[in-house]
Amino acid sequence: MKIFKPLLSFLQAILILLASFSVYVPGLKTMADHLKADMYFSEDFSFEALTADEAKISDAEKKLCRSWFNENILTDETPAYDFAVGGKHLKDNIADWDISVGSESKADAVRAGGKTVLITLEHKTSDITATVEATIFEDYATCEWTVYIENTGKDNSPVIEDFYAADCDIETGKADVYCLYGSNNKKNDFAVRKAALSEGAAVFSAAAGRNSSWLPYFNVDGDSFGFVTAVGWTGQWYSSFKPITSGIHFQAKQEYFKAYLNSGEKVRSPLVSL
Repeated sequence: MKIFKPLLSFLQAILILLASFSVYVPGLKTMADHLKADMYFSEDFSFEALTADEAKISDAEKKLCRSWFNENILTDETPAYDFAVGGKHLKDNIADWDISVGSESKADAVRAGGKTVLITLEHKTSDITATVEATIFEDYATCEWTVYIENTGKDNSPVIEDFYAADCDIETGKADVYCLYGSNNKKNDFAVRKAALSEGAAVFSAAAGRNSSWLPYFNVDGDSFGFVTAVGWTGQWYSSFKPITSGIHFQAKQEYFKAYLNSGEKVRSPLVSL
């Protein structure tokens, strides 16, 4: 056992190192990702079939979604996203921003079946304006949002980095996350795996912008409740699920982004659906 533990740690370090070459050698990253999953993720599980009545969206689920949407998206205090401007993170420096939450549209006005809101964040010491377009689909207990950042000034903006479309705690209780392999022209394409988050964080990302390692769709099953989420991005998306006392800390972003914006230039985050 004394020999096994250092060997396991060494193998894990090698796999992390191999995966770090994702931008340059996508095949190598996919191999490393799946080897790591084989070591730490389970394929020994089963699902019970749902009846039609069980599959219906309940009033409790709709209420929970609306409450979460109001508290984490339609807020000027605890946003479910984050980014840094000039080295200062939004969440740690809320007072540096003027934040206004717009009126909720009528259903179907912007998105079919949804009610859409625009949240505007104006930086007090630069010409950066962020806009969050958020929609709640109440009949399906689902919400989604995208963050846009624009330089409205005449000069180059401060550097923008750590641009997380999702960066939030979700009180699921002790949880597992079900994930899907991507397509690598192998027998196990789209295979389902389960990661026990009580044993540590689970981190996923594309392989040089390709979904050969993983698909960006996740099902989190917690003791208190669960949720399904998707990262709507065809490029180098990244997502992680980290265990915390009350549940999990969920993050999603484009993996590599650090840049200033030219005058009039705008960038966007991945869309996150929850």
